[in-house]
Formats: sequence, structure tokens, C-alpha cells
Amino acid sequence: MVWEQKSRAVLMLNKLMEKKQIKCHLYWPNEMGADKALKLPHVKLTVELVRLETYQNFVRRWFKLTDLETQQSREVMQFHYTTWPDFGIPSSPNAFLKFLQQVRDSGCLSRDVGPAVVHCSAGIGRSGTFCLVDCCLVLIDKYGECNVSKVLCELRSYRMGLIQTADQLDFSYQAIIEGIKKLHDPTFLDAEEPLISNDTETHTLDELPPPLPPRVQSLNLPLAPNSGGILSLNMRAAQANGAESIGKELSKDALNNFINQHDMIHDAEVADSRPLPPLPVRAFNDSDSDEDYLLDDDDEDDTDEDEEYETINEHDADPVNGHVPATTQPHADDVNANNEKPAVPVDEQHKANGIDPIPGQLPASPENELKRRKRNEYQASLEQKVNDMKRKQRENEDKQLAAKKRRSLLTYIAAGVVVGVICAYAYTKLG
Repeated sequence: MVWEQKSRAVLMLNKLMEKKQIKCHLYWPNEMGADKALKLPHVKLTVELVRLETYQNFVRRWFKLTDLETQQSREVMQFHYTTWPDFGIPSSPNAFLKFLQQVRDSGCLSRDVGPAVVHCSAGIGRSGTFCLVDCCLVLIDKYGECNVSKVLCELRSYRMGLIQTADQLDFSYQAIIEGIKKLHDPTFLDAEEPLISNDTETHTLDELPPPLPPRVQSLNLPLAPNSGGILSLNMRAAQANGAESIGKELSKDALNNFINQHDMIHDAEVADSRPLPPLPVRAFNDSDSDEDYLLDDDDEDDTDEDEEYETINEHDADPVNGHVPATTQPHADDVNANNEKPAVPVDEQHKANGIDPIPGQLPASPENELKRRKRNEYQASLEQKVNDMKRKQRENEDKQLAAKKRRSLLTYIAAGVVVGVICAYAYTKLG
């Protein structure tokens, strides 16, 4: 059709794929060069991409059409609007008018050339909006006025269903009004559309997302040093260098070091990124209810994590010398290990705190005991607050019930008084 009608341009108003559905097939070559030309043997034509310019809202391409029989060639331009959604409207009338200005300046809409091919996915929504705005602006320039609804009805006599949505019709009116002012404004006409690139495209679908970045940040985090040196967990580097596999016991220690050191360094980030705990049914009236609740909940999570990692490290202790890897100690403790003060025995702390030892259970660290005590105190205070809330709720219900009874009693008394007055009045009249 383009070759037969001697069209100078093709106006494409849709993307190749929209909402994960193919809206239009690729009918031009994706790369420049005669060897990359698209051959159409059924119509005996070849399409070669000669030039490409990418703008903010559209892409402009130059094709070379060659007849295989006569070897005659023609240049055809394509204006591809890439930011117009299906059943939607452009981002602004100014962006659309810039696109229309580029099309008009190319001369493809002149009378001395063949008609331009305008298409989208269905050929009525976006295509109808473009044709309606362009026709109305031409009529206004020629006659000074235009009946938009009449022009639309006339266009629909040639193409049924032009302008699919009310938003498209409303945008057509806005674009016509703005076009009357902007297309005769030298400032708007002289403003050049910023050119993004003029290179060859590297993909066929306009809306394909960029590839995900490589996941290397979490694999290159620093690890806590231990007596055996720093263990590297960069799996990609190990595989590239052909490193030997780490033993089972050593790999567990390295994993614990990695997890605990990550928690020590990023403690504030972890606290901010955690999901908020569930709130109680009613807000507490105490002044320290909200902040203490959140802080205590974080302490509970830290306690569970520390207990879990400590249990793993204790089971992985060396059976020969009884040495337990210090995987739960902070990085500062590892660096200043020689400056540490002797700790109080755990048995004495348990005895002072009134905790009876459990047979077969390994002693916990003082930090965990302190956190456990805080958790128990918090649970007790929370239970007390819940009981107080229930008590206050019962008191409120009792007050409401008493008030309801008083209102009912007053209603009955008032009704009795009214009935008595009526009876007395009737008795007086009859007597």
C-alpha cells in the first residue's frame, strides 16, 4: 500500500507490545545496512533502515524501499509515537503538538505527495484522535472556525468508531485549543525537540525493561575475623578461581560469622527495615507504651537470633579442646580480645537471679539472660495492661448499662405522668 499510494511517511502511534500483548508486528529491519534489509518476497520489495533518531516521546526512522523487479528505490519516513498508551491519551497537548509539528515539517502531509499511513493497534482510537486534531487545525487555519463534532461524524462515515473513549475526545478538544495558539507561536515553533540518540536500536520491543544488576553486594560484605583468619564468602570468585570446597564444620562457622557480622554492622538498617509489630486492640494510655513496645519487640527478635546462632556454635565446638568459635561476639570484641575483663561465672549469675539450672542444658550468656529478663518483664507488664484494659472495658459497659436503665426508668416515669395528667384532665371535664 505504501508503494502503491506513493506515501512519504508512516505514522505509528502504538508500541509493538502493550500490557504483555503483541499489538503490532515488526515490519521494519532492526539494524542498519543493506545486508540487514527486510525482504518481502510476496510484494517483491525490500525495506532497509537508513537512519534513526530517538526523541523523548517518539522515534523517527528513514527507510529505503526497493522494488526487486525494477530496482527503483524510494525513501519513506516513519514517525513512531512511543508514549501513547492504549485507550489513553498522550502525556500533554504540548508533547502531541510537537509530534504533529515534526510530521508537518517533514512534508509528508503535503498535497503533492501520497497520503500518509496512520495506524495504531485497532486503528480507531489513537489514529482517530490524531486525524481529528490535524483536520480541525487545518480547517481553522483555512476558514477561521471549525465544528469538531461535525468533522468527527464525517470522519466516522469513512472509518467507523473513531475516537474510542471520552478522554480521547476531551484531549482532542484540548489539543485543538492549544494548537490554535502554539502552532502560530514562533517561540514554540523554533524550540527544537531534544534529540536523545541517533544510533541503531538494539532491541525490538520498546518497553523491554533493562537487565537486572548482578547480585554481588550481599556476597562481598565484610566478615568477622577469627583465629583462623578471614574467610571469604565470595562464591563467584571462588568458583572462578577453582577454590576447593570448605569443610562442613568450617563452613558452618563461616556462615555464622557472616550472619552475625552482617547483623552487627547493619543493626540500624535491619531495625528500620523490619516490619512493624502488630498493634494491640486499643491504644495504651501510658506515656511509654508505643516506643517501649517497638524497642522490646526488637529485643525479642535479637534474642531469638542470638539464641539460635549460639546453639549452632555450641554444637559445632571442637571436641578436643572445647573451644567454641566466638561467632556471636561483636567485631570490636574480636579486635580487642586481649583487653577483655574476666566475666562473672554464669552459675553465680543464675544463683543471684534466682534461676535454677536445668540438667543437660548449656548455660546462656549474660546478655541473653538480661534480654530474657526484659522480655519476661515486658510480658508481665503487657499482661497487666491487658487486664487493666479489660477491667476498664467492663466498667464502661456497666456504666452504659446503668445509664440505659436510668433512661428507661425516666421514660416510664414521664409516660406515667403524661397518662396521669390526661386522666385527671378527663376526670375534671367529665365530672
